[in-house]
Amino acid sequence: MEPRPIRPIDSSERIDNTLHDKLVAVFGRMLEQLRRKHAAESDGERELLGRHIGSTDREIDELAYEL
Repeated sequence: MEPRPIRPIDSSERIDNTLHDKLVAVFGRMLEQLRRKHAAESDGERELLGRHIGSTDREIDELAYEL
């Protein structure tokens, strides 16, 4: 696989800043969900959190692609 260029975030562009801020917020939500899943006491709770984590992961992918 060939290396792909990574476009730097242009802080003077409002859309870049908005997407960056959304990504940071979603990453924070992901970390909290992972922490809660690790501390979960029941299989049902872990399963539910696993689904939320999967959804959040897809949201991160979409935001990163958009950025």
